[in-house]
Amino acid sequence: MRIRKRKWGRESGGSQALQSTHIIKIGQMVKSKEAKDIPGKLPGFLLCRDSLGTDNHPVVDMEAMQRLGSNAEKIAKAKSSQLQAEPGLLPTDLNFVLTHDATPGPDGWEYKGTYAEEFQLWDKNGLHCHGDGVVASRKQADGSQKALECVPVGRAETEAKEYCPFSVKKECKAHGRLILCLWVEGKDGKPEPLSKSLGWQARFRFDTSSDNFGPRVLAELDLAAERTNGSLHGTTGILSFQKQKKRYQGKDGGAVGVTGQVIFTLSEGDISRRQAEVRNWMLQDRATPPLQLPAPATTEEPDDPFEDDGEPADAQDAPAGGQPVEAPPQAPPEPPAAQEAPPAPPKTDLETLMAQEAPVQVAERIHDHALAIAERDGANYTDTLNDVCFGSPDGLYNAKKKTFTRIANADEFLRGDTERQRTQRLKMLYEIGLRIAIDGDPAAEEMP
Repeated sequence: MRIRKRKWGRESGGSQALQSTHIIKIGQMVKSKEAKDIPGKLPGFLLCRDSLGTDNHPVVDMEAMQRLGSNAEKIAKAKSSQLQAEPGLLPTDLNFVLTHDATPGPDGWEYKGTYAEEFQLWDKNGLHCHGDGVVASRKQADGSQKALECVPVGRAETEAKEYCPFSVKKECKAHGRLILCLWVEGKDGKPEPLSKSLGWQARFRFDTSSDNFGPRVLAELDLAAERTNGSLHGTTGILSFQKQKKRYQGKDGGAVGVTGQVIFTLSEGDISRRQAEVRNWMLQDRATPPLQLPAPATTEEPDDPFEDDGEPADAQDAPAGGQPVEAPPQAPPEPPAAQEAPPAPPKTDLETLMAQEAPVQVAERIHDHALAIAERDGANYTDTLNDVCFGSPDGLYNAKKKTFTRIANADEFLRGDTERQRTQRLKMLYEIGLRIAIDGDPAAEEMP
């Protein structure tokens, strides 16, 4: 068994829960003229183990730094010169690979094991308060925690008088945590893990309090997740360090300084390949044959809009565990009776259709069809699914929750709240599947 209600500060969620073996640093503490510790800025990335040395600072992973072209002498020079240092002292580009897929959540895609963020307030006793911009959890004097509204400075549609006082004093800051696996190209041209001692199990953590980093990373991840249906495991990318000018507010207007900025980009080639693999899997890897409809023996069955005359060119790229399933051989249909036009499709009832194919399988069929059209046209999946099902932008969109019920995951949708609602939803689902099986969708007529 496991503990269900843990002590405060021991929750499994939040950005602090993403553990690592290494730290990616772009800053350090240096001594000011008054001998005080102040933040310093490095001219590139410094890779350290996630443990402290005798000087109470993270231990530099010299093996990893040497593989990236740096050494102890270059690191010392970079620390002393900071952003004014000459180029080449520290690495400025890190190759990484994502180790987790994206999962759908109530507010969009979630990246468990890859990226998390929250507002955090620390004091001498540790993490005092943390929140997501809506709800915060604050530590009380007796060690318990209290849930309250999280109102950081600048929150949209909020008056200044409602801002959290800790955020006004700049004691509460945004905190983002990115977890990556770094790699380098080996002598044979194949990727090798950067850490020789830990191999592919090494996890490199990058922490930041920048308000701009999170939106940029999430925009990149969201676009990739939408294109690959959340299949991001194994996608490579580059983490880049760039020096840029920044204007600071001052008494005399604005002062210009130099700051370091980290750019997160994913490989377009990897995303395109994964997108094709997902499309192949969706269109070909079916556990059940296509929906077969009752028809007179003399009537030729309509073409299935999902089936091609030959094997698709990218069929060999189907992911492991998702090999195409060939349709069972069928005897050629008898030639239709002499007539100038084929008869109209026969009418079917709900019970007949349900006896042939389970509701969830019909839902997956509809999802596959909409996904194929969206891939071909470069359109948004949600809009395409609305058009396929209803021919309008209404569909199953919930305006209150601002969410869309994906028909591919139809269990909850089909369950409904009342028997009447369940019957109506089943009927609607099968009518959509029937229309796709008989007529196809006009948008899919030129589908490859």
